[in-house]
Amino acid sequence: DRVRSVMSALAERGGTLTRPALAARLGMPVVRLVPVLAVLRRLLNVDGYVVLGQDEASDTVVLNLALLRTQFGIE
Repeated sequence: DRVRSVMSALAERGGTLTRPALAARLGMPVVRLVPVLAVLRRLLNVDGYVVLGQDEASDTVVLNLALLRTQFGIE
């Protein structure tokens, strides 16, 4: 459920949200979001492709929707 919630929240916003905005949408503190994102990066970023990343300068979580579809065969 947590994976689906994170992915849905990001997809609804075009694949990008700041960490505080994502945490608010998920109803959790930013501190609890950090390990969730780490696990998701391990699941999604396979074969050297960055499907889920983070722009440190803007504190933005980035889901590359096109790459996600290609990498995992999602239509």
